[in-house]
Amino acid sequence: MNFQLQDSQKVSYQLTGTDSAGVATSTLPDGSTLTVASSDQTLAQVVPDSTPAAGSLASGNIVAQPKTGTVQINATLVAADGTTVLATGSVSIDIVAGALANITVNLGTPVAQ
Repeated sequence: MNFQLQDSQKVSYQLTGTDSAGVATSTLPDGSTLTVASSDQTLAQVVPDSTPAAGSLASGNIVAQPKTGTVQINATLVAADGTTVLATGSVSIDIVAGALANITVNLGTPVAQ
């Protein structure tokens, strides 16, 4: 089951990493680039923190947009050469409707009594 987020909510994220031995690390390789992106900006937008939270590679918020559907948030670490992918991570999020907030009364076409 995917993580669920209402279309009027946001959720914080933190990226953490481990080395090949499984030891936690928050140090990126020299010259590498880490990106976090949404597969569909109309469903959710990634808003990174200017400075990552302590102990994380990157952090920020995933902000739902007023539309429902499933979105993939992808993290990619690329080496200094700009082409070699060193590591990836992803999560799927279902953007769902929020709680009922308004009721609309719809009227039909008037007819003689």
